[in-house]
Amino acid sequence: MDDNEKRHFDAVNALQERAWDQFNERRRYEIQVSMAFWTAIILAIAGSLTLVSFPDIPLGRISLAAIGVMIFSLHYYWCAGIMQSNRKDRLRAIEYQECLHQMLPFSYSPELKKDLEKSKDQGADLSNWSFIFQVGLTLVLVITLVVVNWNRFGVAALAERTEQKRIAVERSVLEKQVMESQIELNRSTSETQLKTGKAK
Repeated sequence: MDDNEKRHFDAVNALQERAWDQFNERRRYEIQVSMAFWTAIILAIAGSLTLVSFPDIPLGRISLAAIGVMIFSLHYYWCAGIMQSNRKDRLRAIEYQECLHQMLPFSYSPELKKDLEKSKDQGADLSNWSFIFQVGLTLVLVITLVVVNWNRFGVAALAERTEQKRIAVERSVLEKQVMESQIELNRSTSETQLKTGKAK
């Protein structure tokens, strides 16, 4: 290998190393964001279990389900974007490796060539194990959050309706008592006026 070939080899090798570095840096960042995401969901689950009085949310269970879908969709979108970027860096690194291999005076075995071809397709679809794990764990946590609070919203809604009925009944009884008192007062006033008129 002459100097020109060596410079070419070193340049391609530097590109290959850079592609793998980007891949590894993104993977570290990916797991850090996912860990923060999971921690927030777990804290929400724990917090909802320890609350004595639960705040009312408009539309109750519908809003709860919508929040769950939104949380899952956000993390799914994040993981899908990371997966695509990682796959591009991986394919670049593999291409550089093949280019480096062509400069060297040996060849891969047929079995290794097959494995390398398969590795190019890894992460191209739902067979990506990292993507499946992260999205699956998020789905489990979101379902847990919704299930834990589902009945609480139902009980709260029932208690609210019961309280509204009780208030309505009490108001009706109070209005009836006020009306009866007013009638009685009018009758007493009329009788008093009659008596006063007769006495004159």
